[in-house]
Amino acid sequence: MRAGRTFLVACVTLASALVTTAPTATPVQAANDMTPWTLPTMPAKCTDAQKSTGNVAGCLLDGTTGLPEARGWPTPPFPETAPTDPAAWTPIQKGDSGTRVSVMQQALVAAGVSVYVDGIFGNATEAAVVSFQNGQGLAATGIVDAATADALGILTTAAGGPFPPAGSAGATTSRPPSPTGRPA
Repeated sequence: MRAGRTFLVACVTLASALVTTAPTATPVQAANDMTPWTLPTMPAKCTDAQKSTGNVAGCLLDGTTGLPEARGWPTPPFPETAPTDPAAWTPIQKGDSGTRVSVMQQALVAAGVSVYVDGIFGNATEAAVVSFQNGQGLAATGIVDAATADALGILTTAAGGPFPPAGSAGATTSRPPSPTGRPA
């Protein structure tokens, strides 16, 4: 018991010593602080060499307002994209999944073919595509080629342009099969 009391007294003594020796500023001391104020300074203006290289850190750009090029920045390094022809139709086939498959499955349903819209091109979707192709007099391959897509009405977008739109690679996304064997 005595050792615990001695330890407690030592801790209280140490804490009070730290409190009394810690520097604190009272409002009166802060008001009497005579440290001179310094005004913020402006950085030097950028030289033409700094402007041409784009190394304008730490200097002030003077110039007109507007685009960065008018204020001394170099022209952006990225090129302008030229309009390109739309990508060619990429066939949709067994094993594909994603939005393109869902759109195709919805078009099959709209055409009167019974298929579950899950975004996965499996055996049931392949059978539905073959059924649609037979009904349309197309080659029954089970692959949604450009002719089948055109017959389904998914070869063009709602805006009237081709599908997939310009700039897209027409790639399909795929996901691993569900461990339960059911669609996710």
